[in-house]
Amino acid sequence: MNQFETRMLEASELRAEPAAKNEPLTIKGYAATFNSVAKLPSFRERFMPGAFTRAIDERHDVVCLFNHDPGNVLGRTSSGTLKLKQDDKGLAFTCVLPETRTAQDLHESIRRGDINGCSLAFMVPEDGSEWSEGSDNGEFFVLRSISDVDLKDVSPVTYPAYSGTSIAARCVEAPVELRSAVDAKNGVTDETRAWKQQANERLRKLQLDRCAEIEAELSKPVGHGASF
Repeated sequence: MNQFETRMLEASELRAEPAAKNEPLTIKGYAATFNSVAKLPSFRERFMPGAFTRAIDERHDVVCLFNHDPGNVLGRTSSGTLKLKQDDKGLAFTCVLPETRTAQDLHESIRRGDINGCSLAFMVPEDGSEWSEGSDNGEFFVLRSISDVDLKDVSPVTYPAYSGTSIAARCVEAPVELRSAVDAKNGVTDETRAWKQQANERLRKLQLDRCAEIEAELSKPVGHGASF
């Protein structure tokens, strides 16, 4: 069963647009960037150009939330208050904010640079990614290339995990055969491999627990804005 995943971007691109008189506040940014390789515990990952084509063409009902909280809705594609655009760099969004205290405070925090992260939540269909082997300066690694997603939400976030597109909740695992082949090329011993496997199993349990929490949050009914 596919599960929701999230990715975070430490986003210098996230900005608060100054509002003209009697005009609503607006924020803009990139929820994901293409070909930006994230280093994860057991593999690396990237979004391929065009990964969001189907989601945009099929007009997925995507919401803009603050910190992925369905109680803090900032905009929605189906209402026209959230606009998504895929360009050569990645997935760009523009959100017209509601007249709520949460949105006003968020706009000011982004303007000041206190909040500088973006994130997106999505699911990858069965044929939406490919696993391969890569290398960098003599080090071999497993690479996941994402080419298609079911998009759920984009969010400004308080705590971006890493610089560049990166993981927030690990719900997937690299193929065992590919991991073993890469370990062999990197000269990983049986003892080290056994230690890594035990550590990854413990990490995966924590990650799956966190994935379940995120999926439960994302499955909650989404409201129409909130204020403090």
